[in-house]
Amino acid sequence: MGKKDDDDASEELNEEQLAERIQEASQKAKTQWVTGLVMVPILLIFSIVGVLSLISFHGSTRELESQKPEDLVQIFSARIDAARRQAEEQYAVHSEKMSNGDIFEVSKKFTTLFDVSQTSESDYARLLSTYQQLAYESASRVKGSGEWYFYYKGQVSSLSNAANKREAALITYFNDD
Repeated sequence: MGKKDDDDASEELNEEQLAERIQEASQKAKTQWVTGLVMVPILLIFSIVGVLSLISFHGSTRELESQKPEDLVQIFSARIDAARRQAEEQYAVHSEKMSNGDIFEVSKKFTTLFDVSQTSESDYARLLSTYQQLAYESASRVKGSGEWYFYYKGQVSSLSNAANKREAALITYFNDD
């Protein structure tokens, strides 16, 4: 009697597992169906756009192919003339900007900005150097402050080195021009 109850229980358990698997398979099938319904129109649209692009390209190449050779020469010479006119117009605008002296004003502003930046970097490097010297002198007079000096010495040195590098980069940049 105990074995029959166990068999019935395991059979019910198998039926429940089977029902769950069927339910999961049904969900997956629905998901795949919905995905297919979404993807098919998208693929169809891409295909139609591709075919229309090919038709348009074919039409434009066929038009060039149907032209007589002397017509092609005229077409290309007209395009070259149009490009030349556009280049001349751009050059006229450029030379007009150069003739009124705006470029020299920009150059003067840049030189002024460079001088201010270089002076600022130089002053900052001098400030850090002075601060480091002051800290050293203070540390040499007060007992126990040497540890404080060595603790901050690396940070102040790195700031000073960075300021010197920026100043050198500014000088190099300006001298390269």
